[in-house]
Amino acid sequence: MPEHETHRHDVLVIGAGNAALCAAISAHENGAKVLMLEAAPFEERGGNSHFTGGAFRFAFRGVEDLIAVQPSLAQENLDNIDFGTYSEEQFFDDLFAFTRPVRWWAVSSITTMPAGPV
Repeated sequence: MPEHETHRHDVLVIGAGNAALCAAISAHENGAKVLMLEAAPFEERGGNSHFTGGAFRFAFRGVEDLIAVQPSLAQENLDNIDFGTYSEEQFFDDLFAFTRPVRWWAVSSITTMPAGPV
């Protein structure tokens, strides 16, 4: 490509971790031209997702929801596996428990300010 030509993108995603990849995929699926920038070397890309062993948490109502995401489960002997359920309410309860404000912040010397208009 000649030096004077430039690529035009609608969305710029910084990083290539799980959240960044989800954002990039969603933008692309909605018609945007996406550019992702990742500072990590190729073998270390993926952010903290590397440390989860590929696992991630999501809500599901039963094994049918899991088969929709992972069709190979339908070929397993599902009679011997009980996945139970993990409702949206349970998911958000767990998420809130993990992200609720930490009390040590109030007694620390960390200064905070609102991120936007108040």
